[in-house]
Amino acid sequence: MDRRSLVRRDRSGFRDLPPTPPQPQAFSREHPDLEDGEDISTIGGMEVLGSAMGPLSISTDSHSDAGMMRTMEIVYEEITNKQVPPAQSLAVLRKLERQENPNFQATFRGGACITTPGDDIDPRYPTLSVAFTFMAGADLPQINRVEQVGMEQKAPDQKTPQWRVNTAGSLLSNFDIDMNLAVLQNDNTPEIAKRARRRLSLSRTINPFDVSPGSLIPLTGSGKGRSAAVTIDSEQVRIVNDLDRDEWDIAATLIEVDAQSLLKLLCNYRHLIISGGRDRSLENTRGLLDTMQEDVRRLVLRSPVLFRMGTRRHIVRSKATRYGFDDGFQFRTFSTSQGIREIISTSASYYNSLSVYEHKNDVKASMRSKFLQMIVLLIAFLNDDDLKEISNFLESTYHFQTDRESIEMLILKVLPLGSINSKVFINSLRQATLSGWGPIPPDRDDWEGHKETWEQALHYWQTKGYWLPGAVVKKELGKEPNSWIVQWPERVGFDSSAVFNRLQHMDKNNVMNEIPPFNLYHHLVEKELTVDLVSGDKVTIDSRDVQGITSLIAGQYITTEAKQNGRGLDLEINETVVNDPLYQAARSINSITRLLKSYASDLTRRKSLTFRRIKKDEDAFRREVQCSGRLTCSTASFQGKHLATAYKNEGRKITRNDLVRTFHHDTQQIRSAVHSLGERLDQIRTLHVFTSVEYQDRYRELREMHNSAAADLSTAERNCQEIMNHNPRLRDDPIMKVYYSADDDVINTPEEWFDYRAWWTSNQTQLTNRAARPIHGYLYVESEHLIVKGVEWVSDAQLRVQFNDENLSIHCTPLYPVKESMRADEIAKGDAVLLMGNYVAVLMPWDQVKSGAVLFNTLRITGVTKQYATNRPVAKTISPTRQRVHVR
Repeated sequence: MDRRSLVRRDRSGFRDLPPTPPQPQAFSREHPDLEDGEDISTIGGMEVLGSAMGPLSISTDSHSDAGMMRTMEIVYEEITNKQVPPAQSLAVLRKLERQENPNFQATFRGGACITTPGDDIDPRYPTLSVAFTFMAGADLPQINRVEQVGMEQKAPDQKTPQWRVNTAGSLLSNFDIDMNLAVLQNDNTPEIAKRARRRLSLSRTINPFDVSPGSLIPLTGSGKGRSAAVTIDSEQVRIVNDLDRDEWDIAATLIEVDAQSLLKLLCNYRHLIISGGRDRSLENTRGLLDTMQEDVRRLVLRSPVLFRMGTRRHIVRSKATRYGFDDGFQFRTFSTSQGIREIISTSASYYNSLSVYEHKNDVKASMRSKFLQMIVLLIAFLNDDDLKEISNFLESTYHFQTDRESIEMLILKVLPLGSINSKVFINSLRQATLSGWGPIPPDRDDWEGHKETWEQALHYWQTKGYWLPGAVVKKELGKEPNSWIVQWPERVGFDSSAVFNRLQHMDKNNVMNEIPPFNLYHHLVEKELTVDLVSGDKVTIDSRDVQGITSLIAGQYITTEAKQNGRGLDLEINETVVNDPLYQAARSINSITRLLKSYASDLTRRKSLTFRRIKKDEDAFRREVQCSGRLTCSTASFQGKHLATAYKNEGRKITRNDLVRTFHHDTQQIRSAVHSLGERLDQIRTLHVFTSVEYQDRYRELREMHNSAAADLSTAERNCQEIMNHNPRLRDDPIMKVYYSADDDVINTPEEWFDYRAWWTSNQTQLTNRAARPIHGYLYVESEHLIVKGVEWVSDAQLRVQFNDENLSIHCTPLYPVKESMRADEIAKGDAVLLMGNYVAVLMPWDQVKSGAVLFNTLRITGVTKQYATNRPVAKTISPTRQRVHVR
């Protein structure tokens, strides 16, 4: 039986929805959830939470209560309200209905649209040439499909003309959140208008007979007043795969993310920085960092495109990178690469406050590691241009190596990057981390070619100082030749960056060595995880269920109380299709439209005198009505307690207000169609041809479908009103915190670092980025070389190793869980070892070469015990046990 049995999805109405407050008067300026300083703005009949507060004042402890949630909701809605597309009246909707594939034009000034659809466009305003790449990313199945066919193998979907124009208009402004969490809007229209005029001037010089849109505008202007306005024509806006193939007035890369998760992370980060490092208690700071860790978990699970190996090269080379989501009407920006760059640049003082501590394993060291994780995550959002702008700051403050290769290796270790399969992973890895290397040649794009490419990559990284430890339990090491190389798994390969979690650089001062990975590939090493639910219950769940519960995917999830002999309890997630009545109304309307078309065609063949009037009705409804997406409300409950509510559009998580906006847009469109069809049916009834028995039956059928559509529309409007009455403060994730068993071990690195040098010699003259070939040679390692005297297993995951050198014993942990019967394979008495940084490399003697060996296992060092005979200073010389060993 499947571990998760899906429950029935209720389409008839709401099921087990949370209690709603008393119903307020529709669209009233008063609202029960608002406090002083807030009001309800009405846009085209929709209520939208606004703010008249200006900069927000936040208490230092508000991250632990509803204060921060309320703050982030206000920021979210303020950004949203600045990007809401212009409202469309019923007259405009009817005008658009009469066009097969309407060309859409609009004029913008000050970042806002100043025309309505159908208005005449002033020819004195320049018409912009706009292009952007759009990477949909809030839906994991969609990401898998894109990876399967290749991101650049087919022309991108052009969306609708209105979508392209609305999105292009939003690119005229940049939005940022200042340190007081106030939303700032920067209008770039004047500068863009100047660029457009220069382009058109050059075009007219080359081709004086050019009469394309916008080409006849005056070629001079001050950039103020009328010249600061621009026209955007849907015919001049393209969604492309490559922005470098042409010159555009506006070019941008749009990457879809879960906006709420990203906004929460950025707001909490700003809150951490603005509240100061030294003046804030360690307990409060640690709590906020833990909250940010949970923000990252939600961002990873809800924004899969960000954490795909194939996305890295697109982000790196992108231009004017924006992060937001597709709301069905436009791409709505919530942050940019430039904005995140500026956020990072404010972090120096806080980081410096964490850099002073006495012992490496104290609380501040753990906080410092977590903070560095956040910095790496933010760096991953930067394109090449913004990374170069901030490179000096990163080098001087965090001591990062800021060349793109080194940054990608750092990201590879810290962030959880996945792919649909090993083929996509190795191709993306090759292009992201190996400078100048393109895709694997087609004739080598098989398992053998992937294996050889993997080995080449590890050799190349070794020349840069990187080393990837492996484990005997996974049979990753010990295969000759190149026993030190982690083997490419047979048949399946690697499809995630989890293997790089233990990546190490041989430079002790490389900060990468002290930054732990985000431990989110828990399902690979842990079958069960303990979590705190928002209800306060602590339970154990299947590690594979974390994503389903966090994303509120409908189903029944088995949990167990996190105590001895705990009971098995069900966590249930139900899903209601909110706009199902709208879909039913749209089906009825479209059926009426198709029948009218068929009747018109029939009457045309009969040469009826009335066919021209019917044909006119057909032209009025040439386009069928479509809804903007499947809107759902998901609710999670546990033991009769309501845990969380999430709203979605086609599986992508949105806010309640986003759902209401989309719902209202579709309702308005369908109401217009119902009204127009009612008028047409009244006119048709008076036609002589419909007095016949045959057409009376047909008319009755049309009228019944029209009445059904009107009834469904009324039901949909009641559903929307009920959604509006939901408490907006409800959480959207049933899980408050996830406990990872390996977290403490990963973060608490030992104070002792064992210096080593490693270099590789090969019988090949150089690495090649063409056809991969097997590489033979030796890895020379100069480090402490010891013989194991004894091994004591302290627990299932901890062991103490003693050496012939009586003054030294080391506490270690295996890289993967080890069964008791397999412990002897990890390390045994008499084994030779090399101490390399934070790892113990276990050797198998190789008899054919002097001082040679085969490396077959590595253990991670968690602690070191040394006994000194004297406290007198000792001259710094190479230890007698330090030797040069070459590994085959």
